[in-house]
Amino acid sequence: MPSSFAALGLSTTRVTHLTEMCITQPTAIQEQAIPQMLSGHDIVGLAQTGTGKTAAFSLPLLEQINPSNRYVQALILTPTRELAMQVSQAMESFNTDGRVYVTAVYGGQSIDRQLQRLRRGSQVVVGTPGRVIDLNGRGGLVLDKLSIMVLDEADEMLNMGFIQDVEKILSHTPDERQTAFFSATMEPAIQKPSTRFMKSPVTGSGEPHKASTARIKQIAYVVPPGWSKPRALMPILEMEDPETAIIFVRTRRTAAELTRQLQTAGHSADEYHGDLTQSQRERLLQRFRQRQVRCVVASDIAA
Repeated sequence: MPSSFAALGLSTTRVTHLTEMCITQPTAIQEQAIPQMLSGHDIVGLAQTGTGKTAAFSLPLLEQINPSNRYVQALILTPTRELAMQVSQAMESFNTDGRVYVTAVYGGQSIDRQLQRLRRGSQVVVGTPGRVIDLNGRGGLVLDKLSIMVLDEADEMLNMGFIQDVEKILSHTPDERQTAFFSATMEPAIQKPSTRFMKSPVTGSGEPHKASTARIKQIAYVVPPGWSKPRALMPILEMEDPETAIIFVRTRRTAAELTRQLQTAGHSADEYHGDLTQSQRERLLQRFRQRQVRCVVASDIAA
């Protein structure tokens, strides 16, 4: 079995770039998916979160892009805007050619701005089904020269009822395209569409589900009746001293109060909930990734 990205068929430039990112050992799903995609095969990739599936389709996809052509050559569909942002950022980090442009499109952000970006030229688009359909209908996202189509988290997307949207998008793409489904499970919801939309797909599997969680240490702290949970949380944060932490609470009111208490105690903290605008969410997530905020208190329930 290949033990390096060079052995999988990636270019020397990209392998060097990955090495500079301290990524040197392919995961199981990358070892199976990258050569198949580079060979032009349709593929169903079965991989849990945390097994390197984004790189498994991003790296071979970027290898096949022609930077001289500014039209859309690859489309990645995701079920949520948060995942669209995550995938597009990952692809940007893997991109070694300044002439290849990756554009993320999703709801909650100005569609006019996205249209302007697409009109300037973008070879790779990552987006949610609804926004992709909207942009296509407005003539801003032309898919008639598409060569690669990827459904990320395909099982979640189809379980969420996006099958008709996916069919509509595929109807605007060439029949001679490479199609890849990446999914955590091979449910009937995936098997049937893969037969309809793909040509003799091969199947690649990542590590078993338990392997992706084997490195996670789980600890439960029991708070005695009558104790304040925020009061109990403070020494735990001091003792564990995590680089980053996400704290889930039930209501927005609790999130605001706990965030205030953490800030008063000297912790770098902010709250994340459903009342934030999309731009506010993006700024907070970016600050969290850059370690400018260490604790995020999350709730989507207003009260």
